[in-house]
Amino acid sequence: MRSKSVRYGAVIAAFASCVGVAALTAPAASAAQTEQVITCDGQQLTVRSNENNSSEHGGWSAAKIVSGGTGHAVPIEFAGSLYDSTIQQTVFSFDEVKGGGNGNHNQSTITCNQSQDGTLGDFLDPGDVPPPGTSADDAVTFSIDITVVRHS
Repeated sequence: MRSKSVRYGAVIAAFASCVGVAALTAPAASAAQTEQVITCDGQQLTVRSNENNSSEHGGWSAAKIVSGGTGHAVPIEFAGSLYDSTIQQTVFSFDEVKGGGNGNHNQSTITCNQSQDGTLGDFLDPGDVPPPGTSADDAVTFSIDITVVRHS
C-alpha cells in the first residue's frame, strides 16, 4: 500500500469526485460530469460536479446543487474513515482542511455526508496489498463528512 498521506489524498479525491461535492478545476466544457445524492444537515441534495481529479487531493471548487435546493457548495474540509466490519476495526481515517482551517472566510457552513459499503478490495488500487490482519474480501464502510460553504 502507498504511504498514508498519498493513500488518504487519493481516497479523498476519488470519493469526493464520486460524491460530487468536490467539483474540480478542469473547465466544465471539457470535463464529464456526474450527479450524486448527498445529505447536508439532514436535507437530501443532488449535486453535480466534474468527474476528474485535478490532483491527488482533488479540488476545492464548487459543486452545483441541482435538486433539493439551489446554489453551490464549496468544500472546505473532508473527514472520513474506512471501517472494516469483518474485523471490527477502523482501517484508516483522515481529515483534510482547506487553507489551514481558514477556507471558510468566516462564512456559515453546513456538513454533508455520505457512506458507501463494499469490500476492502473495492477501495484498493490494483496491486495494493491489504493491511495486516485484513483481507480484500472484508466487508467495509467508507464514510465521509464534507464541510461546505453553501452559496445560494
